[in-house]
Amino acid sequence: MVLGSEINRSEWTYDEFLKRAADPKIKAVFQPTKGNIGGKTLVESYFMHGLQENYLLDPTSLKNCLNKKNLEQVLKLAAEKCHDEGYGEDWYEAFRSGEVLCAQVHASNLSAFSVQRERYGDNISYVGYPTKAGGRHFMEAYHPICVCTTAPEEDKIVAYTFIRELLSHEGQTATAERNVNFGISVRKDMFEEQVQSYIDKQTDLIAWMGKDGLEKTKKQLEEDRILFRKLVEEAIVEYEMPPELDSVLDEEFTEYFQGNITRDALEDHVENRVRLYLSETE
Repeated sequence: MVLGSEINRSEWTYDEFLKRAADPKIKAVFQPTKGNIGGKTLVESYFMHGLQENYLLDPTSLKNCLNKKNLEQVLKLAAEKCHDEGYGEDWYEAFRSGEVLCAQVHASNLSAFSVQRERYGDNISYVGYPTKAGGRHFMEAYHPICVCTTAPEEDKIVAYTFIRELLSHEGQTATAERNVNFGISVRKDMFEEQVQSYIDKQTDLIAWMGKDGLEKTKKQLEEDRILFRKLVEEAIVEYEMPPELDSVLDEEFTEYFQGNITRDALEDHVENRVRLYLSETE
């Protein structure tokens, strides 16, 4: 997540997010994604990062598993500043002028940073998503591999051999060559090679700019390299909601934001169904 102003990541908590979003000059929390429900996106993407890390649920208490006060705050914000229709072509200007609080961004290669500067301006702050302990960058794994812990020993050996080959430098290189959407390698040495390869290609492309232009661009690329490495090193895995609970929450919040149930009904449904799930999984 990026902001248009600087903030200490340790201060970027759920409460600070709500406080900044309540500022009268903020007209929208974020630019909605076409086809998505703005309020539902707010709940799912900004206030829930798994069962243990979220603003609305307390898995340690059957009696008070839903924090109704916090839910009320989030729903109020959703109603006032989360729209299903955005600013259209004026969206980036609205962000740069301070009318929009934040933007969700993804970085799978070094080129992402130049694109984001062009869209959001030069002074954006990569603060991460709000959590209980402050801003966090989340790393998303593509096509994760699962190994059954109860599999026969010979199957585990085969799986281990396959994963070792896949994660080797040769395996990662071959996969990157076959898949244009490979993203960031899990190997540090491979990651550094990916970044350097992009810098080398860009340097070759901009050689015509002259000494001053070339030096300026090389300086920016090096700053991007440092930023990219920092974000990757600070990123943590975002633990998802258990599938059964995720389905419950998705169903109930969809019903609410589509206007099919009241807030009281939403609270009752979520509280009862979450309590049932927690009691069954104790």
